[in-house]
Amino acid sequence: MKTVLNELIELIRANRDIYSNLLRLSQLKKEALVNANVKELDNIVSAEELIIIHLGEIERKRQNAVKKLAQFQCVDENCIDIDYIIELIEPEQKKELEDMKDELRGLLDDVSKNNEVNSKLIETQLNYIYMTFELLAGADKADDYNRQGTFNTDRVPANVFLDKRI
Repeated sequence: MKTVLNELIELIRANRDIYSNLLRLSQLKKEALVNANVKELDNIVSAEELIIIHLGEIERKRQNAVKKLAQFQCVDENCIDIDYIIELIEPEQKKELEDMKDELRGLLDDVSKNNEVNSKLIETQLNYIYMTFELLAGADKADDYNRQGTFNTDRVPANVFLDKRI
């Protein structure tokens, strides 16, 4: 059981390190979005994809270790969380794991906040692009009314190549 607990601690440490990297990348992504640096944004997204794949591998290992621990403890694996693990480990490891737990929660919160900001920045950029296309596609919209202030029924609509927002 001790080896399973040590494995879980290492996996929690790996999660912390991965989320630390994701936080750093989300901060870089924010800068790239603000500066409209598409090449840098592409590099960041590629790096995030690799990290997320690695995070999936670690999650799979964690689930397997939790299953083993649940079998050793004769409990449902859904009952096993970081607090449960803290209760089982040696006293000298408890402080370290509690610190990791707090750090991981903080990292998750910071990554979530940065992702919200980045989503809003992306939405703003997309709205700007959409508005620019609309202006380019509908440049003659000012001709909807004639000089007498009545609706211009003779107007030929502009050639609209973008007519639907996706």
